[in-house]
Amino acid sequence: MSANPIQACLDVLMAPTNAFTTVKDKKGWAWVPFFLVIVMTSVVFVHYFSIVNIDWYQDQSLEQAAAMTGMSFEELKAASPAVEATSAMIQTIVSVAITLIVMNLLSAVYYLLATKVTVKNDYSFKDWYAFTWWTCMPVVVSSLASILVLFFAADGNISLNDIQPTSLNSLIFSVETSHAWYTFLEAINLFNLWIIAIASVGLKVWLNIKTKKAVILALLPSLVIYGLWALYIAL
Repeated sequence: MSANPIQACLDVLMAPTNAFTTVKDKKGWAWVPFFLVIVMTSVVFVHYFSIVNIDWYQDQSLEQAAAMTGMSFEELKAASPAVEATSAMIQTIVSVAITLIVMNLLSAVYYLLATKVTVKNDYSFKDWYAFTWWTCMPVVVSSLASILVLFFAADGNISLNDIQPTSLNSLIFSVETSHAWYTFLEAINLFNLWIIAIASVGLKVWLNIKTKKAVILALLPSLVIYGLWALYIAL
């Protein structure tokens, strides 16, 4: 059993059964992983934009946009104002925070509906929203890894994708930014799999179901999202 919310945050990474056994009756504790996830991701981008070569960053962003839109780099460059590091940092932090909040809201809706259909339980939307923040704790570890990458960077020419060293693209495929599968392969990383594994343990503990069923419930949204994404790219 986790004695306090900080210990629960550590336990959810190393002993998730103990953590979820405790936090299902400690609703207010979910504010701790929420703040840890938001703060640590923000720290990454504060650090990143403090060292990145902002002109190089803008050129890299425009090259990726050119590959996705079909417009030329020169056209985009002429139409784009100069990027200022502080503004880019704030926009990125706000965008990532909103994305995390919205994605967890959608995940909570999924858990609420999926578990009501498959397993009799009394957990509310608020309970499942708290659940999603506990499952996001690997994001804190991912942020620490990103900070280490930035610390050892040789210069300021480092992309946002470079600070995610555990993506499938970084580990296995190494395709270029212009490749059709680049964004897809960058989006899947080892920390995603860790989040799914933690969620499956949490579902098993909260719902008292078999491991196989918990894994299916935790994995299904990712299978649908990435499956449709892969199909779109392939077609």
